[in-house]
Amino acid sequence: MSRLLFALLLSAPLSLLAAEPADFAPVAELLVGSTPQTAGLKLDLPSVSEDGSAVAVGIRFDGQLAEGDRLASLHLFATENPKPELITFRLLSEQTLPDFNTRIRLNESQQVIAVAISEQGHSWISAKDVRVTISGCLVRDPDAEVITGMQNPRIALPRRIKAGEPVELRTLINHPMETGLREAADGSLIPQNLIQNLQLTIDEQPALEVQFANGTAANPYVRLLVQGQGKELGFRWQDQQGAEVVEKRQLPL
Repeated sequence: MSRLLFALLLSAPLSLLAAEPADFAPVAELLVGSTPQTAGLKLDLPSVSEDGSAVAVGIRFDGQLAEGDRLASLHLFATENPKPELITFRLLSEQTLPDFNTRIRLNESQQVIAVAISEQGHSWISAKDVRVTISGCLVRDPDAEVITGMQNPRIALPRRIKAGEPVELRTLINHPMETGLREAADGSLIPQNLIQNLQLTIDEQPALEVQFANGTAANPYVRLLVQGQGKELGFRWQDQQGAEVVEKRQLPL
């Protein structure tokens, strides 16, 4: 890409963005009856991404919760994707910390919006503009290996766990995450083919559900933190066809 073209992309306005993140229709629907706070939710995204097919994103909540309240979910949206939903994290246990990293697809330059919701209905919001030079929803590397289902789940655990410190878990599973928007060579649309969710259990108790969507990048990756006691971790991926991949890991002592 020439320096002139790159400079023009940086200077071009991000059109059609919601005037306020909370006014974007899917976000407004999620927030109905709640006025979101703007402090306490951190969204980590690059200002410029040359490849929209796998944009790294971090989302972390460090806001103040009312006594007896706890965070229930974190949501990511993209204002100019054909389908705005990117990914949702549902926290099912206090052992799961609201601190995640993943990779998303962005169709074009646009605004990414993060929303946090507590069990008592309180909310927080954060947004960031991202400039994209190559669409991430319609283009796929023609030399990429053809994968149609879930394959090769990978789980990375720390070698040692320090008492009182959170444990970092990293997961990845091979899958094309076809959006249903990409054309085959004959011009027909390739059918949608998504992993729908990843469920985490700690000692067989629900701890986290990650709900994937069209905006989740191929080969879904999730980094998360857990804390407290627990010996056995269970990971279950489920796709649209009802297929499952299950893995179990023992936490190191």
